[in-house]
Amino acid sequence: MRCVSCTRAATCYRGTDKQAFTIPEQNEHIRDYIKSRGFTICQKYSDRGKTKEGAAGFENMRLDGQNGQFDMLITDSIWQCGTDIFQIVRVLKDTFYPAGIEFAIVQEDFCSMDHTKEEVNQYLDDLWHRYRSHLTESRLKNNSGRYHLDAFGYRYNEEADRLEIDEESAAVVREIFKKLRSGKKPSDIGKELTARGVENPGDYRCRMRGWALRGSNRGWNEGTVYAVAKNPKFAGRWERVIDRRDYASDCDPIVDPELFDAVQQLFDQRRHHKKECQKKENPFLKMMTDEETGATVIMKKNQNTGIYDFHFKYPKPAGVVYEKSSMLLDEAIAKARSELNKEKAAAQAAAKNISSGVGTDYRDYLIDLKRSSCKEKIARLIDPEADAFEEIEQAIMDIQRISLALSAENPWIRLFLEYDEKQDLTRDYLIRFAEHVYIRRFEEIRIAFREAEWKQMIPPYWMEVR
Repeated sequence: MRCVSCTRAATCYRGTDKQAFTIPEQNEHIRDYIKSRGFTICQKYSDRGKTKEGAAGFENMRLDGQNGQFDMLITDSIWQCGTDIFQIVRVLKDTFYPAGIEFAIVQEDFCSMDHTKEEVNQYLDDLWHRYRSHLTESRLKNNSGRYHLDAFGYRYNEEADRLEIDEESAAVVREIFKKLRSGKKPSDIGKELTARGVENPGDYRCRMRGWALRGSNRGWNEGTVYAVAKNPKFAGRWERVIDRRDYASDCDPIVDPELFDAVQQLFDQRRHHKKECQKKENPFLKMMTDEETGATVIMKKNQNTGIYDFHFKYPKPAGVVYEKSSMLLDEAIAKARSELNKEKAAAQAAAKNISSGVGTDYRDYLIDLKRSSCKEKIARLIDPEADAFEEIEQAIMDIQRISLALSAENPWIRLFLEYDEKQDLTRDYLIRFAEHVYIRRFEEIRIAFREAEWKQMIPPYWMEVR
């Protein structure tokens, strides 16, 4: 196994006060670890500074891993492997591990080879959340809790120690709610605000907190507008407790709670409508043709009614005129189910007759006939000019087929006894029983069933449902 190591120079673990190990100390820990595991290191990568050149070790390691240059990565600590723990976790979880590259974290005595895929992914997720918690604790430690009170629509008045409505941004909030209530879509509102150059919530917070803007105005999109519309703080329904002080109780709502609730109701209605109008699966996909012309039949959604139906794929066959030009999806499914139910009923009737005394006698009768013909063919073998070997082989195969066809193990019977009419008629389920589906003048459905050759060997009156 080709193993590599990755180390990084640091004074302490980021987000903590814990003293970090030097690169020689990390290498020593890694050397002891690989010795205990029986591994050998073929390449070492190190980051020795914050500059682009000093941090090239991790990037070179990432590129070599993507190119399949090694099979396992060993690092002393996840906190000293690259400058960004979020980045190394993403590389391990999304790139290396799925590609078969194992990894080991010496300080935590964790080796991916010792765990299941689920355990490895859970471990990496825990690392991600652990680092995020460190960053949050560090920021709260270095900044007053009131520093985080500023939010779009509000600003913190340090002298009065209270939240106040920022009328400039609050006016945007009110505008968004009014337009949503009138029926406008979030995407359209976002485009309009962007065109007017209205400051978005992200840039607003950067400005209020004295942070450098991440570029020029990034505008508004559907998600930005939706986030504003779904935030209950604008209706006075939020809490911000710092040092046992509830700042939310001191500030006024920006929009009327009734307006906020009306907008939420509109969102719920649209979500329900969208769910109801989701594209439906075509159970006959690439399986349905017109019985008379052989032309392909496809399913489409009527843009006006939202109803799905089947009709000819464009262009329609020339000279074809039927009384009906389409069949509704629900109607096609109902007719297909009817055909499947009939086939199952026939299989049940056949199974019952085969297991009866009459069925056994008939099977034995056919087999005896074949055996008698075999005896005649065997007698002909003494004639050097006779060629009876192939006929005998065929007779033996016929006996085997009769024995199988007229038994409960008949492949057609076994298949259709498994059919469950309560099962959703998806394409994956239908294809188990059907080879093709024919639609006749958009009035009837006929199915070419699987294992039909075995059905043909059963007397027709045995499959009649009484």
